[in-house]
Amino acid sequence: MFGRPLRLRVLMWVRSHDGVFFQSQAARGVDYSGVSAVAKELDTLEQLGMLRKYGRPSNTGRQNYVRTESPWWAIVDTARAALQGEPNDAHAEPGSCESLASP
Repeated sequence: MFGRPLRLRVLMWVRSHDGVFFQSQAARGVDYSGVSAVAKELDTLEQLGMLRKYGRPSNTGRQNYVRTESPWWAIVDTARAALQGEPNDAHAEPGSCESLASP
């Protein structure tokens, strides 16, 4: 899931962003100048079912995305908590997957 360093940055930005967004907005959000690299990560997230892509009926204009309610977002929440040194779920045993099942 975290195959490239940029992917985790994109995942955490998308998770914290509510509503519709477009590729260049995501690139700015992760402070990355390569919009095409960010677009590739967004395509990967769409393939995983974490995003829904729409717009651009004739391949012109902005490509829009919206976050889905994928269970994969629980992993992103756990990664963010670990990076920030925060406990993800006070009721889960350390090293267990119990916290991943929580919404």
